[in-house]
Amino acid sequence: MCSGQRPPAPHRLLPVGVDALRNQVKDQLSGGAPIKRLTLALSARCNLACAYCYQRARMGPDSMSWEVAQASLDLFLQNQADRPLIEFSGGEPLLEPELLERCITYARDRAGGRRVRFILTTNGILLTPALVDMLVSHDVDLQMSFDGVQAAQDQRGTRTQPHLRETLAVIRRDHPPYFTDHLRIHACLMPSTVQTLARSCRFFMDLGVPDVRFYPVIGQQDERSRDAFEPLRAQMDEVVMESARHWERKGTVPVSFLRGERGAPRKTPNGLCCAAGTTSGLCVDTAGRAWSCPLFAKSLQPIPAMAREASDILDLGDVRDPIFKARLSALPEKAARLPLLTRRTEKYSSHGACKVCELLGECPHCPASTAHLPGNADPHRMDDFACAFIRAASRARKAFHQKTGGAALAAQTEDLRLALARLADALQRDTRPKPPQ
Repeated sequence: MCSGQRPPAPHRLLPVGVDALRNQVKDQLSGGAPIKRLTLALSARCNLACAYCYQRARMGPDSMSWEVAQASLDLFLQNQADRPLIEFSGGEPLLEPELLERCITYARDRAGGRRVRFILTTNGILLTPALVDMLVSHDVDLQMSFDGVQAAQDQRGTRTQPHLRETLAVIRRDHPPYFTDHLRIHACLMPSTVQTLARSCRFFMDLGVPDVRFYPVIGQQDERSRDAFEPLRAQMDEVVMESARHWERKGTVPVSFLRGERGAPRKTPNGLCCAAGTTSGLCVDTAGRAWSCPLFAKSLQPIPAMAREASDILDLGDVRDPIFKARLSALPEKAARLPLLTRRTEKYSSHGACKVCELLGECPHCPASTAHLPGNADPHRMDDFACAFIRAASRARKAFHQKTGGAALAAQTEDLRLALARLADALQRDTRPKPPQ
């Protein structure tokens, strides 16, 4: 959560209608719909004060106790997810390095032979060579919140950009396979920093960063938001040109919004708009209270009027409560009643109505962006800046594949084909009869 306005990582959802939601509830009650992702906010403190951070009023203990962490991990690992994913967040989780490593070793020991994937989301300021060595030894993915060139990064923390640049250079020098396979940059983009987008992309490509993902800020609508498409388009045209040259030299596509022919389908138009209303993920705060989406958590921020009903429904209570699983099971059906989280075809922005937009099926609309719009009282009003970013990114993706003659897209498709083949092999090995001991 230290990434400021980063929305929770999107989950691809199957078509969700009323009947399907009821089936989700039944599956959860019978143990058939495992929780796939657990996020632990190890610390409510942070060593930065990002200008756009939504966590403006953190409540509860400064640090998560081992009792809370252990109870959360036990609850999560009891379910039957094939590849459980555990994310460590905050505040700034590296303010609790001992607790971080204890959680990792505990989860590994109790995973029952399953491969647990770990992600650390950090602003990177507290990373040391010893901590990086620990992450490498445990195969922990590093998700660094870093906005790019100085003018952009200053919104996160003044004078932090040179330090992070050097940190990335050291990781690349000392752990090249880890740098390539386990590092991801999450960069927040504001209306006031749009003009830095192309320079930031070049900056990250020059550093050899393998994966950089830009996210439009949440809750920062201003006079530039409505007219952001043209400035974004111009910046993304530069990104396309630079990325095409990078592709010719390196054969990689670091900027995530240029990858793929189109974004993957995310949900059906009139189902849930995002994973917040499902049982697929939990975020636990330092006091042990769980939420299906941290952007609605009362323990992290003042909740705007538009978000209060959703916040009440997405609040699942203490993970140690005996009735916690019953609350979780009831979540999808309750969430399906909320206009804020559903009725996708009724959404709109100043760019037009969603129901006539060609990007409707792939649009990663975040209901929290609607809920946090200053002064907004309409659950269907989308954030203009987020809408402009999605539209400009789709246009840039098409231009990039035209510029590269389809070669980059073909290579990505081949990578996916090989990955699926490797996965099929692994599944086949796992299902073969074991020889008698």
